[in-house]
Amino acid sequence: MFLILKKLNSKSGLFLGGLFFVFLIYFFSDQTLWYELFITFFYLVAFFLLIEKKKKYEILIGFLIALSSFTKLTATIIILPILLIKKDIKIFFGFVLPWFLVILFFFGRRL
Repeated sequence: MFLILKKLNSKSGLFLGGLFFVFLIYFFSDQTLWYELFITFFYLVAFFLLIEKKKKYEILIGFLIALSSFTKLTATIIILPILLIKKDIKIFFGFVLPWFLVILFFFGRRL
């Protein structure tokens, strides 16, 4: 979160965003581990890689979206706007490959 705020905001925005994030985590987390925390982590890392200027992170972004969809299947919906914005098929392949490996592992154990 800090790296994203640092890349997108000024110093005052960085301070206020960091303070806001700390208060949100403290007051709303209630010291329990919810699956939304994992999904949010994967989404934030994917967003950070999206705002990077380098082009080599497309497969990793798809992999992070696949990891979030392993946590909860409805988290897959984020792939649609990312594909519409980036228009890169490597993101889709990075998403499909982990799902293919899981399905292959599941059916391979059944045979």
